[in-house]
Parts: sequence; C-alpha cells; structure tokens
Amino acid sequence: MDSQSTSASPDRDWVPRQRPQSQIAKNFSAALDDIFNLSGKFDDVEKEVDQKQQELTSQNAELEALEARLRAAEERLRAAKGDPPSSDDGKSPVDEQKSPTGLTPAVQGSRPTSKGISA
Repeated sequence: MDSQSTSASPDRDWVPRQRPQSQIAKNFSAALDDIFNLSGKFDDVEKEVDQKQQELTSQNAELEALEARLRAAEERLRAAKGDPPSSDDGKSPVDEQKSPTGLTPAVQGSRPTSKGISA
C-alpha cells in the first residue's frame, strides 16, 4: 500500500507550468480577437448604443411636444375660423394619415400631397 500512495503523491501535487506560446499561436489569437471583436471593443459599442438610445428618447420627447403644439395650433385655427371643434380623440391630421403600421406615408416612402407646394 505504501508503494501506491507514494506513486500517487507526485501526480497529485503536479501543477502544469505555463508554457510560452509560439508566435503562430499568438498571431492566430490576435486574428481571432480582431475577427470577433474580442479585444474589449464591446464597452465602446455598449456606450454608443446607450448614447443613441438616449438621443432617440429625447427626440421622441421633442416629437411629442411638437405634436401637442401642432394640435393646439390646429384647435386655435379651427376656433378662429368658426369651425366646430374636432372630435376629442386627440388625433392630429398626422395621426389620421398614419397607416396601419403606425408609420407616416413619408416614412414608408410615398410623399404626402399638400396644397400649394409642387414637387
């Protein structure tokens, strides 16, 4: 039994050494990092995505404010003309032009027609 315990002891304490990498292995590793963007570029991309999301959020808020101002101006114009106020559904002509997808025709690729403006 002593012979088995002594022969197992050196294997149990063995720790592999860090072998130096060959230049080919280093080049291959660097190429993989470049191909798959593994060299820490994810932080930059994540910051860029966060920044664009913040810009989009602020632009959406600006758009909502402009739409509210447009609705208010339309109501004032109707009141000045003496037209009856529109139904109180809160929709503007922009909302009425929206397709079932929720996008305005200009976004879908067709141009909205307007009076007095020629293309």
